[in-house]
Amino acid sequence: MGPIVIDIDPVIFHIGHFSVGWYGVSIAVAIVAAFSLGLREARRKGIPEDEIYSMGLWAVPAGLIGARLLHVIDKWSYYMANPLAALAIQDGGLAILGAILGGSIAGFGYARRRGLSLGRVADAAVQIHGGNGYMLDYRVEQFLRDVRLYRLYEGTSQIQQLIIARELLKEHSRTR
Repeated sequence: MGPIVIDIDPVIFHIGHFSVGWYGVSIAVAIVAAFSLGLREARRKGIPEDEIYSMGLWAVPAGLIGARLLHVIDKWSYYMANPLAALAIQDGGLAILGAILGGSIAGFGYARRRGLSLGRVADAAVQIHGGNGYMLDYRVEQFLRDVRLYRLYEGTSQIQQLIIARELLKEHSRTR
């Protein structure tokens, strides 16, 4: 059995020298979906919609810059030999982790500068990224959120996670 080959042209259509590719469309759809989910979560958390739109004006470009920057760092030897190629974003090369990091830094920086509750903003962001959110009164909920954010759960069973949670709760109650 040979490899699976999907023979789809990466370019959807051309308008003169400008081409629209599937990757760009998927990024645009992801940004629209994130805004949609972000607005829904912001309403639930009491964050004004205008703040989410304004935050997005900072987070989206910062995410694109972060995505390109992390890609360039990852392929440093190539870009050291070809420094102008680092600016040729149209030739491809974005790193999703850089986008998340860049957008998050800009979003949290915006929230802090505007005096928004970082906890509420972080909670909305965790919800968008598929987390459980953050409930101040429930230490187990904090643990589950932290486990998902830091991926501590990989390779551990649910029983091991509960044991870790129990120990963290004991430690927390001793420090109070």
